[in-house]
Amino acid sequence: SEDARSLLSQIVGTENVISSQRLYVSASPCLEVAPASADEACEVLRLAANKAWAVVPAGAETWLDAGNPMRRVDLVISTRRMQRIIEHEPADLVATAEAGMTLDTFNAELGRAGQWLALDPPDDGRATLGGVVATGMSGAQSYGFGSSRGSVIGMRVALADGRIIKAGGRVVKNVAGYDLCKLFTGSYGTLGLILELTFKLRPRPARTSTVIAFGTLDSLMHAARATLDARLLPVAVELLSRGVVERLSIPNEGTHPAMLIRYAGMPETVAYQCKQTINLLRNDPMIASYSVFDEDASYWRGLAALPLEEAHTL
Repeated sequence: SEDARSLLSQIVGTENVISSQRLYVSASPCLEVAPASADEACEVLRLAANKAWAVVPAGAETWLDAGNPMRRVDLVISTRRMQRIIEHEPADLVATAEAGMTLDTFNAELGRAGQWLALDPPDDGRATLGGVVATGMSGAQSYGFGSSRGSVIGMRVALADGRIIKAGGRVVKNVAGYDLCKLFTGSYGTLGLILELTFKLRPRPARTSTVIAFGTLDSLMHAARATLDARLLPVAVELLSRGVVERLSIPNEGTHPAMLIRYAGMPETVAYQCKQTINLLRNDPMIASYSVFDEDASYWRGLAALPLEEAHTL
């Protein structure tokens, strides 16, 4: 209603209150509001609680259709204007940022200090830190680097009535009491609006390389198991269909599926891991071809973006 729009505009400004019909809900429209700070977000939540509005937290709005369909939505609270890095301690490998900052921007800033947040969830460049944690999603490299549940060490969350709670802290070894960070991770915004997040970081690897092999599905499965049994410690092992190979523009000949094995670390270590992997592949006559790619970042970015494409046939 216009009354609701007027009340929200007094908090965040008229230009930051818009009508939204992008949600996978009933045909009736709702309002989307974008606070610029934790104080504004809490004020909006207090108003919503007073008016008994049904609220949905959102970041990039790429996974609002996940899970059970929402029966009623009156207000979407977007964190898109909350994009500051609050603190970064390179010596401690710890950083705190607002939930609306995108993962790409966050890692670009951390890269100045040779560090990164080692997560690769489904993302085409839009994924926000709050959305990554709220969905609890991870990608292919979670095999080597872990998921968001293991990366979050602290957060500030606004509850439905506008109260703020803090979980965890800025110290990696913080084990006092129940770990609420893990409770909110993967909760899809049903427990509160994530405002700020503190992550433990990793140094950027000096080198990354990907071994790409083509062959029958059985031969690729056998090679993957042999690689894991050899304890070569890859950060990712992925089997790709022929359709995905074409979409990622991976050089290939024939019509075989592909296997990607990625290594990351010191140059000498990665070179040894790739050499040993190639030796394993040579032992299987059903492997049609194999190659090592050092310029492999585009393949993994493309793989992460695939789930967010609106229409695809794999």
